This record gives sequence, structure tokens and C-alpha cells, in this order.
Amino acid sequence: DLAILELERLPDQARALLLAERPVAVGQRLWVIGNPRGEFGLWTPRAGRVLDLTTDVMKYRSGQEVEARLIRAELPIQAGFSGGPLVNDRGQVVGICTAWREATYCIDIAEVRTFLARALRLRAHRALAAKKFDDAIRDCDESLRHNPDDPQTYNTRGAAYSFQDDYDRAIADYTQAIRLDPNFAVAYRNRGSCWYLKGDDEQAIRDCTRAIRLDATDARAYERRGQAYARRGERDRAEADFAVARRLRAGK
Repeated sequence: DLAILELERLPDQARALLLAERPVAVGQRLWVIGNPRGEFGLWTPRAGRVLDLTTDVMKYRSGQEVEARLIRAELPIQAGFSGGPLVNDRGQVVGICTAWREATYCIDIAEVRTFLARALRLRAHRALAAKKFDDAIRDCDESLRHNPDDPQTYNTRGAAYSFQDDYDRAIADYTQAIRLDPNFAVAYRNRGSCWYLKGDDEQAIRDCTRAIRLDATDARAYERRGQAYARRGERDRAEADFAVARRLRAGK
């Protein structure tokens, strides 16, 4: 019941529904909006109350199974409501109506935010590949608004800052990515690259060494550490790292 659509423009009278900042509470009144049986294209609101909040595995006819945070609500729904918004009294979206069993089940807004954050991060990756660094940063900013604890997004935004030669901001983002995921090898390597570009070979070597310990197959980490060694005049260590990088790139 969740999909991302990118529109060229909104219809003139369309109004966006805002996502609620706060989760729902048991007993809270909610409204679901749907089109019962697809009749006449009319949208119908129905009110009910939250019974409880749970995490469950949703099983679909296709065989797909999805673990999700769910709102179980006492809401009178029927065919035509699935995929419709669940809103609070302020008209803010708190979930998405998805199924009816002994009660109505709705996908919690936290799942919607995670879904949006992932989609925005993927779009940021595409912008990064296209060298549209400002676009990548904007998408990462929006993604982190929905999910501020995603190390991958900090790493992506750090890369965009790095390509803009804004190494201090890049290092800050890589550091946050590492704080959230201490075993994030790529973030260590990327931060090491920034230290190298700032002229700090000691920090570059330290970070690239950590990246190599976490992922000994990362040729770029060996190359960057080799460059830092070379600039410090440690030719033997530099050549050893360059040799490992060549073997890795050759698949040996």
C-alpha cells in the first residue's frame, strides 16, 4: 500500500496532507478516508479509535511478508479504504489503512517516514552520480528529517559535501555515520580521504587503517592510505598498499 509517485505538477485544487510529528495513543480518535467499493469516485471519512499499537508481519497473496509497526483501530472499513490516509483530528496523517481482520490495521506513520527517507536517499544517490551535489544535499536533508538515525544518509551527504570541497562538513557527516554504525567501513575510508585532502596524513592513515580492518577488500582504502604514506616519505609502506590495491582491482 506504499508507493512513491513523482508528479510533474499538482492539480490546481490539490492540497497536501501533513505528516503528524507525534505518534498516536491508545483511545485516540482517528479518521480514515476511502472510496467504498469504488462507488461514484466519492471520498468517505469514517471515525474510530485506536485499540493498540503493535509490530506484526503482514502476509500478502503474492507471498510477500513485511514486518511493520501497525496501528490496530476500531474503524468501520470495507473494500476501497485500503491505501487511504489515517488522520487525526487536525487532519495530519498518522498512518495508512492497509487491512481488516478482527479490527482495522493501519501502517504506522513511523513506517511511512522510514519509507520516504529511503526513497529520498536513493534519489540523492542518483543526484550524486549525476554530479548534482546541491540536489543530493537537499534530498539528504529531507531524508534525515524523516529518519535522523540513518548512517547511510549521512555518508551520502558527506560525499556530496566532499565533492564540493567542503571537507569540514563532510568529516562531520562521516563522523555521525560512524557514531551511528561503528562498523561502517566506507564511512571511515571516506573520512580518511577528507583528512588526506585537508593535508592531515596521520588522521587519513588512521581512518583508512580502520576501514581496512573492517573490510580488507576495499581497494580505495589501500590507495588512499598509500597516498598518505607516500606524502610522508614512507615509500615502502606506500608501495605495499598500492600493490594490494592493484591486486584487489585485478580480482586476485
